[in-house]
Amino acid sequence: MDEHLAHHLAWHRLYYRALRGATITSASAELGEDEDGLTDECWPTLTATLANGDKVTLEVSQDEEGNGPGFLFGLPMPTQEETKVRAKFLLVDIKAGKERAKA
Repeated sequence: MDEHLAHHLAWHRLYYRALRGATITSASAELGEDEDGLTDECWPTLTATLANGDKVTLEVSQDEEGNGPGFLFGLPMPTQEETKVRAKFLLVDIKAGKERAKA
C-alpha cells in the first residue's frame, strides 16, 4: 500500500468512526432534483443521533462529491407485493398534495 492509498483509507475510517454508537432514528429515500424537476434517482437518507448527541442527516452517495445516489447492500429486499402497496399509498398522497410519513 502506498502513502496516498494509506491516507485515503485512514480518512474514510476516521470519517465513518463518527457512526460508532449512533442510533438511526429514521430511514427513507428521496427523489433527486435537477433544473427540469424531479428525477428517477432515489437517494437513501438516514437520520441519526450520534453518540455525542448531535443529530445528523446522512445521504448515501456514489462518491464523496455527491455525483449521484448510492445503494446500501445487506438489507432484506422488499417483496413485489409490499412495493405495490407502498407505491399506491405514495400516489394517493401525491395526488392529495402531501406525502405520507416515510417510514
